[in-house]
Amino acid sequence: MLLLLLLLAGVGGAAVASFDSLACSALLLLLLLLLLLLLLLLLLLLLLLLLLLLLLLLLLLLLLLLLLLLLLLLVVVVVVSSSSSTFIASRASSRDHCCTREQ
Repeated sequence: MLLLLLLLAGVGGAAVASFDSLACSALLLLLLLLLLLLLLLLLLLLLLLLLLLLLLLLLLLLLLLLLLLLLLLLVVVVVVSSSSSTFIASRASSRDHCCTREQ
């Protein structure tokens, strides 16, 4: 709509050249400033989207690290449990052997 007004002001500018050309220049400058503001707003939105994507990637990496730590904890628990059960079995075996020797 504003572009149509600018075109109409440019066509009617032949009659009153000085005032119309000044108004047309002001409107054109205003339009350019609005376009620049829109472009800056779009750039800011794109930057915000990029920041959000980076934050999501960081969250995904933290989740992966947490899963790896849980897997490591599971391996440690399994190894300790296995070694302790082996230790208990060997102690029971040696105690049984000791008791049979005393009898």
